[in-house]
Amino acid sequence: MAHRKKPISNKLFFSLFQSPKATYIGICLMVAFVARVWTIIPNFSPLLAIALFLSSHISKSRAFIVFVSFLLVTDGFLGGINHYPILGDWSFFTYSGFLGMILLNSNYLATLKIERIATSLMVSNLGFWMWTNLGTWMLSGMYLHTWPGLAECFILALPFLGYSLIGSMLWGMLIFGAWFIIDRKEQQFMAQIENP
Repeated sequence: MAHRKKPISNKLFFSLFQSPKATYIGICLMVAFVARVWTIIPNFSPLLAIALFLSSHISKSRAFIVFVSFLLVTDGFLGGINHYPILGDWSFFTYSGFLGMILLNSNYLATLKIERIATSLMVSNLGFWMWTNLGTWMLSGMYLHTWPGLAECFILALPFLGYSLIGSMLWGMLIFGAWFIIDRKEQQFMAQIENP
């Protein structure tokens, strides 16, 4: 009877010490927490790369739970130190944008190849930028609800798209690349144990 690889436990915090993949996800989320709290370059964030990593390595439902929990915790922390609401009108566009990326990329990234990862990072960045800026145009009150107002919103947001693309590509190379190395080393180690 073939042995199936055990999925990450629902109790993520307990499984962190039992599964290299879960431990790696935990480390990535801790790095993302620091990067989100202490922002130096706007939109230069590992969040999108981590969302894609989750979508390619655990089930969609678990990826949703892990990522939404992470967003709520960090939004709560940021809201507490900056004295603004944890959730607002913008939250729908931000949260649904990330969840949409997880949903749409889970099947595409089932086969991990460099070109697929790069394509997902670029297309997801563009889609997230368009979706969240549509929300900014609709809800912020900063722009007229006209076609010129929509164009102004997107034009002024172009620098943030550039930061996001560069950040996601660099973080994506780091997050996926480091996991490839760790996973290969683990397989080599297990092979040596099974065939000394």
